[in-house]
Amino acid sequence: MTTLFSLTLDLARMLTNVAESMTSANGAAGGTTLVDTARYEPDAYYDQGTVWLLTGLNAANSRVITTYDLPTTTITVPAFANQVLAATRYAVADRLYPRWLLWQCLSRVVRRLILPLNNTALVTVAGQEAYVLPASIEKLLRVEIATELVAPLDYSESFGWDEIAGALRFRPGHAPETAGYTIRLTYTPRPAELTLDADIVSDQLPRETVLWEAKKEALRWRVGKTGKDEPRKLEELNEALVEAERMLSKFPVPNQAAAPKHSNW
Repeated sequence: MTTLFSLTLDLARMLTNVAESMTSANGAAGGTTLVDTARYEPDAYYDQGTVWLLTGLNAANSRVITTYDLPTTTITVPAFANQVLAATRYAVADRLYPRWLLWQCLSRVVRRLILPLNNTALVTVAGQEAYVLPASIEKLLRVEIATELVAPLDYSESFGWDEIAGALRFRPGHAPETAGYTIRLTYTPRPAELTLDADIVSDQLPRETVLWEAKKEALRWRVGKTGKDEPRKLEELNEALVEAERMLSKFPVPNQAAAPKHSNW
């Protein structure tokens, strides 16, 4: 099972330095601090960066860092559900690639690579041309009608249809002639925005492809922000463009193109 938490952490590792360590003492009882005496970075270095908890009661949760205080080696965050205890493994990154950006890039890629789904809720009515689509189903790619009444079902594809105002409409001469046969709809689902660590990303989407596509998005943002001030980032972007294309070839996403339709003529 792939979560936004794990993808975000892996993407950060691909983009920037992610330090991993273990807390040396219990944090505040309210879950708002991590303490690690092994931290050595300058005061405020991690402000607005990201921390990921890898073990303990709050494992698989991340937070945007409010403040990092070197004298007390304390990271302060919006509260975790539980106190962060000593010996909790964690990962931390600075604000070069903020968490909102990592989430945004991953969401954009998942929307672009989203996999088609099937729905078999509709049943033919003899001679009926219009069928109201089930809730949340839109952007039809393919319409097929079962050739048997009982399972296992084979399907015959229909090419004479349109999707109009939330309804499947068969064109004249293409409406089903017999009642009781399952209509299988292949459609593009409306993707939910990825906004929580626990949000699930389909394992059917190749992980390496998703990560390299997201890295490409993040580097485009960075290059657009800094321009010629960071020439190495432009080099990294060009490398990411090549690698993302290679990953798409090596681990193709099983997207399904819309079926051709017969002309109205």
